[in-house]
Amino acid sequence: MKLRLLGLFLSAIVFQNANAQFEFLPLSNESENNYNHQLFSKSTDFHSSVKPYRRSEVNEITNRDSVIKDKYYQGKFYNTWLGGAVFNEDVLKVRTTDFDLSINPIFNFNGGMEMNSDAGNTYVNTRGLFIEGRIGEEVTFFTSFTENQARYAGYVNSFIEDSKVVPGQGFARDFKEDAYDFSNAYGMVSFTPNKFFNFSLGQGKQFFGEGYRSLFVGDGAFNYPFFKIETTVWKIKYVNLWTQQRDIRKPLEVNQAFRKKWTSMHYLSWNVNSRLNINLFESVIYGADSNNVGLEASFLNPIILYRPIEFSNGSDAANVIIGIGSSYKLFNDFQVYGQFSLDEFVKAEIFTQPGSWRNKFSAQLGFKYFNAFKVDRLFLQAEYNSVRPYMYSHDKALTNHGHYGQPMAHTWGGNFNEFVLRSNYSIKRWVAEFQLNFGIVGNDTSGSNWGKDIYQSYNNREMDDNNKIGQGVTTNIVVVDAKLAYIVNPSYNLRVEAGVTARQFNPEVNVGSLKEDNTLWFHFGLRTALFNNYYDF
Repeated sequence: MKLRLLGLFLSAIVFQNANAQFEFLPLSNESENNYNHQLFSKSTDFHSSVKPYRRSEVNEITNRDSVIKDKYYQGKFYNTWLGGAVFNEDVLKVRTTDFDLSINPIFNFNGGMEMNSDAGNTYVNTRGLFIEGRIGEEVTFFTSFTENQARYAGYVNSFIEDSKVVPGQGFARDFKEDAYDFSNAYGMVSFTPNKFFNFSLGQGKQFFGEGYRSLFVGDGAFNYPFFKIETTVWKIKYVNLWTQQRDIRKPLEVNQAFRKKWTSMHYLSWNVNSRLNINLFESVIYGADSNNVGLEASFLNPIILYRPIEFSNGSDAANVIIGIGSSYKLFNDFQVYGQFSLDEFVKAEIFTQPGSWRNKFSAQLGFKYFNAFKVDRLFLQAEYNSVRPYMYSHDKALTNHGHYGQPMAHTWGGNFNEFVLRSNYSIKRWVAEFQLNFGIVGNDTSGSNWGKDIYQSYNNREMDDNNKIGQGVTTNIVVVDAKLAYIVNPSYNLRVEAGVTARQFNPEVNVGSLKEDNTLWFHFGLRTALFNNYYDF
């Protein structure tokens, strides 16, 4: 009897061409490059600014799974369980009419060296699982968990020491004398009752925008609990997103617990035609410094404007941010895009007092070029981001646009100009990536607030007028990152990669912890590249 049950179980673990269809694809720049170019044809009607992408919508335009399977090795060995699991397919999978399940490992075994630095050797040791599946035709799910120990290049270690957070990956505990231990968990359930609605609940990240960065909501901060409704009708996709964030600063703890706050968001994407998209964004962040208040029912309304509600509750009760974005496909595979986000402004001061601290806004302009210059699989991107001082901050400690010690929008916070240049080229299983970030940031010295740190109240600002980007300690930042990777298994993007990161951090004066720092960091390893991690600051 036991042998019979074992046989039935093994017969369910089959290696068919179908994949377990979790509705949402991972937020991964590396993974998206496999199929992204097919979404940007000038005749394609797709809401590409709402991420993570839904698999069913992507497959209406391009069969993503077939693109991945084109990379599969052929031969007798690769049809065995061992050959398929290592080089082609999911490690374990169950396929039935009503239920699918895939289980894959998450690895990051990375070693490196920072040259001319006391930091010396660097390493990342990540072990975990990624599980996704389907129940019936309408319910899909995924969960992942990783346990990590790491020591990074000096500038990343300094960030962790100051914030107690590994960038985007969770609370850092000390490990041995000079490294960090941290864990990370994701999980989502998705329900799609029909072609119009999708409901998802989980712990994860969202991204609104076409760019490498988002000035609305990006994926640079740690994951958070959320509930999301996507409504797709005609040429419109409308997103309701409710999230819970945490402020991990010690002075705000209540009964030794991190403080909670909540954000309600609306995002409307309108494809005017197959080339032109216009999108609108609004969010309201609410919490209280004096008591741990719960959800505000008036902000749960899915179709209301938040600004009038904010005033009806008291003008300082919450922090409302609004924005508008747009994109246009000039020709096949070439898209220009932009965003403008507004935190606060006084109409009379926009032109008469452009340096007023109350003129808090940010802007983005960029382009993406797929199959650039008719070279298949060559991707180019250029982007400019500009964020005014005090943008995303608020008068109350809890109502900034941040989570777990990091900004929810651009990872640099406020008071900066940044340029981003990116390229990616792949052939068969080989991938070459290059990225350049450079810009100026106005940093704060100890006890000052020139508008970079969104976790400081803008009531502690240095001056009311003559504020400009780069004020404070003007700092030039240049980060160059280059990688060469070989994809071991395309189904879960397991890759062997070697890379080098060069960084220059040059403040106009060396004061306190703001000191000139030059980094040259070589690293090599085996990594499951399913999620974005950002060290370009």
